[in-house]
Amino acid sequence: MSRYMPIEADLHAHAGWLPYTDYQFAASDALAPVTLEEVPHVLKAVPLAFRRLDGGPYQLVAVQALTGGLNLCVAPDGRWLSGYVPACYRAHPFRLQPCEDRRQWRLCVDVESGLWLDDARHQGERCFTEAGVESSRMANIRAFLEKLIRGRVLAARAVKALADEGLIQPWPLQTQDEHEQTRKVEGLYRIDEPALNALPADRLAALRDAGGLSLAYAQLFSQHRLDQLAQLYRLRHAVSPPAESLDEWFEGDEELYLDFDS
Repeated sequence: MSRYMPIEADLHAHAGWLPYTDYQFAASDALAPVTLEEVPHVLKAVPLAFRRLDGGPYQLVAVQALTGGLNLCVAPDGRWLSGYVPACYRAHPFRLQPCEDRRQWRLCVDVESGLWLDDARHQGERCFTEAGVESSRMANIRAFLEKLIRGRVLAARAVKALADEGLIQPWPLQTQDEHEQTRKVEGLYRIDEPALNALPADRLAALRDAGGLSLAYAQLFSQHRLDQLAQLYRLRHAVSPPAESLDEWFEGDEELYLDFDS
């Protein structure tokens, strides 16, 4: 269970963290929010879709499994298998959270992650220097997360443009478990391709200017990645599949987009 705490220079002068070494913290995430910048990289590995949170606006997500509580991109030993790691994971255990007035963001850390150190003078990464200034590593993480927030705003704008045109529809998917029981996948949405093709030129142009047109086509193209998810699901539920077999299905480049210095 995550518990995020704001990082403050006067309270955490000697505090720091241990860098994560695997992705077990994401092993239960069937979906991951992504930005427009990440789309070309995500669609090489997994499908893109939309979801709605509590009946609110749609959100662009990478589909990492069709079963809740499971991330097929994370191997049993914690390795990432799909080549591209969504940006939302790469600043773990940190995130930006809005201040009380919601006008600014503050950097927070998950103190339940097992990576936070109250005293990092002898191990790990320091949050602040001895002079009380934010360390270069901490500053890089903050800049990365700020860029991620801006990317999500642009993605939300593009997704809203698609929704306003009535182009987002429920995605009728079914999946089978290891006992060959079929169930309906709930909560995923896709582009209505016939409706997209029927849009007049002026509305297509407006959609393009909002970033929605390229996103619509990317989502449609990415649907073919469902087959790869299905293959990896079957491998995962085979009897003791070798790690090498898991890797074969998700070979690809390891480019880290929106990257910060390691």
